[in-house]
Amino acid sequence: MKIYVQEEDVKFIMQIFDLNKDKTIDVREFVTIAALNDKITGHVTESPDEPLNLSLKKLSHHITTYKEMFDLMDVNGNGQLSMDELMVIIVASTGLDIEVDQDVVRYIYKTIDKDSSGSIDFIEYLSYIPFFLKLYKHVFGKPISLDEIEDALQTVRQYNL
Repeated sequence: MKIYVQEEDVKFIMQIFDLNKDKTIDVREFVTIAALNDKITGHVTESPDEPLNLSLKKLSHHITTYKEMFDLMDVNGNGQLSMDELMVIIVASTGLDIEVDQDVVRYIYKTIDKDSSGSIDFIEYLSYIPFFLKLYKHVFGKPISLDEIEDALQTVRQYNL
C-alpha cells in the first residue's frame, strides 16, 4: 500500500517539527514534539508500535505561542537563553534572592541546559515548558512593572551568574 502525502503537508510537518530550522528533524526534536503532543492531546503513546496520534494544528498553535514566549526572554535575539536572560524572568517572577540562592540559580540553569552548552536553546526550553508556564502564570497573575524587570536585570548583572 502506497501512501501519498501532499507537498504542503510535508512543509507543514517540517515547519512544526524542525524546531531549530536546520531543514532536518533530529531525534531530539522528534521526541520533544511527540512528548508535547501527548501532553496537548492527553494521550500517552506507550508503545513504539502504537501509531502517533498527532494533532498538527494544536501543536502548531502551541509551538508558535511557546516560541513567542521564548523570544521575549531572548533579549539579544541569538536564539539561545543565557544565564542572565533566564534569571531575569526567574528573579522578577519569584522574587528569588540571588545573593542567598546562587546555587539554586545555577542548579536550575544546569538542569535545563541538558547538553551543557552554556545556553538554553528552544528545544531545551520546550522540554521544561511546564516550569516556564508556571513562571509566566505568576507574572500574568501579578504583572511585573518595568522597574521590577530593570531591578531584576541589575541584580542578575551584579552577580554575573
